[in-house]
Amino acid sequence: MFRRRLQGYQRAAAEAGLPATAVRVWEQPGHSVADGCAAGRALLSVPGHERPTAVLASTDVLALGVLQAARELGLKVPRDLSVTGYDDIEESARVLPALTTVHQSLYQQGQDCARRLIAPGSGPALLHPTRLIVRASTAARPGRP
Repeated sequence: MFRRRLQGYQRAAAEAGLPATAVRVWEQPGHSVADGCAAGRALLSVPGHERPTAVLASTDVLALGVLQAARELGLKVPRDLSVTGYDDIEESARVLPALTTVHQSLYQQGQDCARRLIAPGSGPALLHPTRLIVRASTAARPGRP
């Protein structure tokens, strides 16, 4: 699942004309807010000209940690840094700034898993629809309109 998200991020960057070297990948063991904060500190504790202008976290929980790291480092989201997550958990709408995220229906996914568990061989796993939920944690890249 996470590899497919990463492939999607990389494809979108390439389609936007960014070189592969413009997209750094940081893999953090664990998926807690603390893990996201540690990854955020590692990514953002670099000289300003090397600092990313956006972080695409593979989950909202990790993105919440990146927001925390940005605050600790004195960075303003979204003025200095855009942050996005994936899952659209409830906390994403309540955190300040509210997190831009990709919504997916965990309920529908649970139904699909139960169907496949109850009736093995009942068909392939389904790809469930997603949609982008734009909130306050993203903005145009600094220096661009």
